[in-house]
Parts: sequence; structure tokens; C-alpha cells
Amino acid sequence: MNKTKIRKYRNSDLSAVLDLIVDSFESKFVYKQTLTKAATRDILESIWEIDAHEEAYLHYLAFEDQKILGVILVQVSEKKKSDKIISLYELSNMYGLIYISKLLLRMSVLDNSRYQVPYIEHLAVSKDARNKGVGKMLLDVVEEELKHRNESVLSLAVAH
Repeated sequence: MNKTKIRKYRNSDLSAVLDLIVDSFESKFVYKQTLTKAATRDILESIWEIDAHEEAYLHYLAFEDQKILGVILVQVSEKKKSDKIISLYELSNMYGLIYISKLLLRMSVLDNSRYQVPYIEHLAVSKDARNKGVGKMLLDVVEEELKHRNESVLSLAVAH
């Protein structure tokens, strides 16, 4: 992993980041569902708003030869209210009301159950880069940034 580098997330990375997250957390998103990875990705793209300029987040990527190997997103402060309009009616018609409701409920529970400390929203590493220190590299960068912000705690909720 000597050639692995870390950089801040850019808005142009969204597609690759969503692919990595869906692949990494496939069992969490499609548990007892019949959705494909592509459908799950489409849903996430419809409801997530990840802006590189959002000051409430630290968002870094690990990459090698232009390929994203890992991603970490840490919420460090209250985020701005989103202006994004989500068509729940359209999503429910396409993917089912029950599935969309469960997915949004799970995401909102995590959103509303955070402590008042920096919180890891997601940390994902591609399957072929696991056990090679990529996750540690991402955590190290976040840890250094948090030290500069005089933060001493970082939290994470694990879904199972």
C-alpha cells in the first residue's frame, strides 16, 4: 500500500463513493430485500446529499492509481438543513413503500441518536484493499484533523 494516498472528497467523487459504499455494505442495505446493488445505489443517490464543501463533515478518500480504495465520512458539527427535495412517492412506487420506509427509518435513527461528539458516518474499504491498512490510514488522517480541532473523542455506531 506504499502508493496509497489520502485526499479530501470532491463532489465529482460521488458516483465512485456510492459504488464503494453499496458494495461494502451490501448485506446491510439489501437485508431481507430483493433489491439489486444498482437499485440500492439509485436510492442512496436520491436521498443522500454529500457536499465536499459542507463544513460539518470531514470526508477523505484513499486511492491508488486513480482507483478509490476507501472512504471515511465523519460528522464533526451540526449539519446545514438540506434543500434537496426527495420524492418519497416516486421512490416508494419504484422500490416499495415498506423498503423505503425501513431504509429511511434506519438512517434517521442513526442521524438522531448521535452524541455531541464527532461521529463516523461511514468507513468503507473495497474488498480487494482490505487488511492492507487502508482503513487505518483514513482513521489516522481524521484523528490528526480532530486533534487540530481540539477534539478528543470519536464515536461510531455499528449496524448488525
